[in-house]
Amino acid sequence: VKEYLIQEGVTNSIEMVYNGVDFSKLPEKKAHQGKIIGTTAHLEERKGLTYLIEAVRQVKDAEVWILGDGPDRAKLEEQAKGLPIKFFGFVSD
Repeated sequence: VKEYLIQEGVTNSIEMVYNGVDFSKLPEKKAHQGKIIGTTAHLEERKGLTYLIEAVRQVKDAEVWILGDGPDRAKLEEQAKGLPIKFFGFVSD
């Protein structure tokens, strides 16, 4: 991203901000043989998580972890029924 911004003419200082999740605070999980796709978000329409859930139908050997809470959580959980998607709820850091 930094290189792209420089190519586009950004001259200000560019600094990466990491928004990490401490996975040691999540429930222990058995080894997964495929890919794990993770996202943290406030679960609301503008975040576009419905598109992520639909995309999972086309991805083989992948599991999605959604960390966060919000007004659309119940609707998203309903949409994700039967898919390899886990909702972890609110995570404090």
